[in-house]
Amino acid sequence: MSEARPTRHQRGISQDFANQLAQIAAGWRIVSDSKVLLAEPAEGLIQINAIDGSASINGKRAEFAMARELQHWASEELSRKDLGSSWLIRASIELRYKRSHRMGREPSVELQAASRISSAYGEASESFTNAQPLL
Repeated sequence: MSEARPTRHQRGISQDFANQLAQIAAGWRIVSDSKVLLAEPAEGLIQINAIDGSASINGKRAEFAMARELQHWASEELSRKDLGSSWLIRASIELRYKRSHRMGREPSVELQAASRISSAYGEASESFTNAQPLL
């Protein structure tokens, strides 16, 4: 006998989780990690594991306040929705960045986030694009 497919409501919970991760990762909070971004090449890739809060930038392990914030958000969201920690199997975010600096303006960064989750209700993914100043 095969497993029951997730309901529409359950798939919606997974999709909302993926949506929120992508939006938080590419949101304004990235400015708290400006020093890390400014020390890297103008274009690159940040990878974040929202379950354990680990991160890397351009293949090198790095400390990102954003990674810890995503971990905290995921933990709180699991509690808020009464899902239990085993519900979330994988929660990863790939954040492509492209930094620019125009004469007379502060540096800014264009962000393209792609989140992917695996949960007890199945898989979900989302993408989100944003641009932010780097302070």
